[in-house]
Amino acid sequence: MSKLSSVRPALRDKEKLRERCAILVEVAQKLGSLYDAPDASSTQRHYIETILGAALWYLPTSKELWTGGISIRALQDFHPDSSVLEPRLTEDHEFPRKVSAVELMRRAWGDPDPSAAMLELYLQKYGRYNYITPTENKVLVKFQKTHLFVDPAVAYEQAAVQLIAISLEELRMVRKRHRQTIDVCILRAVQRNQS
Repeated sequence: MSKLSSVRPALRDKEKLRERCAILVEVAQKLGSLYDAPDASSTQRHYIETILGAALWYLPTSKELWTGGISIRALQDFHPDSSVLEPRLTEDHEFPRKVSAVELMRRAWGDPDPSAAMLELYLQKYGRYNYITPTENKVLVKFQKTHLFVDPAVAYEQAAVQLIAISLEELRMVRKRHRQTIDVCILRAVQRNQS
């Protein structure tokens, strides 16, 4: 594969993301009048939030959106001595999609370039994710409800999900269940908790 052809998919993905962010802003702006209508019921507003949240969910994702965070439980599950035969990682978006949708509906959109602002919001906030276990994800959902959510750190604390920062190379080795890498990451987590 030539160097040029290996770059094209990444460029196509970035262009796809830009185009989808541009249309998402238009959708949010057009839904705003329905959302803010005095006769709109809470059921209708929740449905609009669900629609917008789903649109956020289907924006292209990439490894660049990973925060570098992984749960200690996920590290333990991937350890070769773990009883978990086929450990899995779940990409948990720090900002739940319904919370993000509510923010988008309440946003004034007075930006000079709303689609660029939406792209930036997605890259810096709404698209960011951590790796946790599927079980942790189920527990976390309870604390990510629109009426309860304060910020990602509070939700993770309430769900007793402890994150540690690792590198992309360490993540690759964790997925391979590399004992030494996982031991080093877990030790780093223990030392951080002791300080």
